[in-house]
Amino acid sequence: MKPIYRYFTLIFAVMMGACSSGSSIEDDLRAAEMALANGDMRAAESAIQHVVGSENFSGLTSKQLARLSLIYIQMADSLDRETNVGQAANCYRRAYEADRDSAADFFSTLESDQIPYAMLLRALSQPRDSVWSGENDIFPLDSLVVDSIN
Repeated sequence: MKPIYRYFTLIFAVMMGACSSGSSIEDDLRAAEMALANGDMRAAESAIQHVVGSENFSGLTSKQLARLSLIYIQMADSLDRETNVGQAANCYRRAYEADRDSAADFFSTLESDQIPYAMLLRALSQPRDSVWSGENDIFPLDSLVVDSIN
């Protein structure tokens, strides 16, 4: 069944490439997210190139930038590319600069398998010389369960 999904995802990505002038940024982000879910990194990368290559990249909303940062960090994890890590951190910072509340809302509603990616993005985006205060955490410390080792 998986080969069928990959086949359709590849066809979808090719069709989007052929019709890139008519596709929207939302469509490209959805295609990239779908490709990631199916494990097709080539199709995800192709869809992201449409977003990054568009003249509207500077006009992305905070939520779109947050989604893009999550896509980039997942691609970096799968493809082991440092440039994707840098792009992910850049999009994450820009999402919070554009609209802090919208970005925080997006990251607070992630599925449990995506939370480690959000935590990594936050760590990558923090200045190295700053003191961590914990007040702007995505996940409040009192909501985390810590098992003690005896």
